[in-house]
Amino acid sequence: MKITGIAAEYNPLHEGHKYHLTTARQALGADYIIVALSGDFCQRGTPAFLNKMTRAQMALLAGADMVVEIPAVYATSSAEGYAMGSVGVFDALGCIDNICFGMESKYTEELEVCASKIRNAKDNAKDTMNSYFKSGKSYAGALSEIIGDENVLTPNNILGIEYINAIFQIGSNVKPFGITRLGDYSSESLVPQDSSNYSSASAIRKSIEDDGFDCCLNEIPKETRDLLMESYGKLGPLFVNDFSDELKYKLITCSVDGYEDYLGIDRSLSDRISNLLSEYESYEQFIELVKTRNLTYSHVARAFLHILLNIRKNSYIIPSSKKPLPYVHVLGFRKGSEALLKEIKAASKSKVIYTAEDFKSLEDVEGLNLLNIDLISSKIYNSKLQKKYGVTVKPDFATPVLKI
Repeated sequence: MKITGIAAEYNPLHEGHKYHLTTARQALGADYIIVALSGDFCQRGTPAFLNKMTRAQMALLAGADMVVEIPAVYATSSAEGYAMGSVGVFDALGCIDNICFGMESKYTEELEVCASKIRNAKDNAKDTMNSYFKSGKSYAGALSEIIGDENVLTPNNILGIEYINAIFQIGSNVKPFGITRLGDYSSESLVPQDSSNYSSASAIRKSIEDDGFDCCLNEIPKETRDLLMESYGKLGPLFVNDFSDELKYKLITCSVDGYEDYLGIDRSLSDRISNLLSEYESYEQFIELVKTRNLTYSHVARAFLHILLNIRKNSYIIPSSKKPLPYVHVLGFRKGSEALLKEIKAASKSKVIYTAEDFKSLEDVEGLNLLNIDLISSKIYNSKLQKKYGVTVKPDFATPVLKI
């Protein structure tokens, strides 16, 4: 049995993602594909376009055999943290042969060389990265100095490099495999309808928000189109400004002690937040106010999200093959996947959670902390859905795992 893992946000799922799922299965000869999905908040520090269960359902409809959740601590972290959590989930399952990711490069080996250079730089000079940051360079800029070729460091290549380094750091037997993306997945504009390339999720979100569905229906797989249209305006979208009051309350109540305990916040960022707090008007406005040349929008947005969700530095666990992530939370799977479920039961290194009873029997303290952050994050997201759209979404484990 060959099982491939894909880490994704599907924010929302589009034809490029469907291509990735199909090509991964064909190229790797995968019998099963397991998607590790971000929860209700995403890696850019923003709420997801639709809630996690809707996006998990889309993944299953588009061809995934199982969907598991990337813990929020990692799903809302930097590229390095996101990769660590994704690989950590796959390693904990104990049966994943490959992690398959999209990249701008043509060859996975090119990214493996870059990953090796970064590991060597970190090993040989612990302050190498810090010295680049102090000179005003972004994370990508710092990496380009180490690698010596800034053209390689496109967004998805960076994430691919981080997957490779996470595999190395964890000591996992999972093998990396990259698939070249078709199109600019970071563009804010839809590709022409006669193009063989795919539009980005951000372009699709913007098109839906500005002009409705008519302009981008061809970008959405037919298997998930109806679900997206039915869910829009009920189960999303949410935006950072929807949480403006909640963030302001958290910033004020934490202002006495500062913000350094939160993941992704150092002394200088904590001081900058404190010094500018009196100018707070909205979530979005405050991100723009706090960001600087070397503090990107995403960095600041993630920092604020960690404050909002109470994600602290001590919540972040670095997994290893000997001490894997304490649990894997299954969101859904396809009917007819009995052989996959049997394989996971036999091979998993960690507790696999399907039901409320599984959750209640989790005894690992670090695991309980991680899972509670996930549960609270979903409650915060769902409470905002209720306020904005008048819908009531049942919390995790109040409904059975998805079966399609």
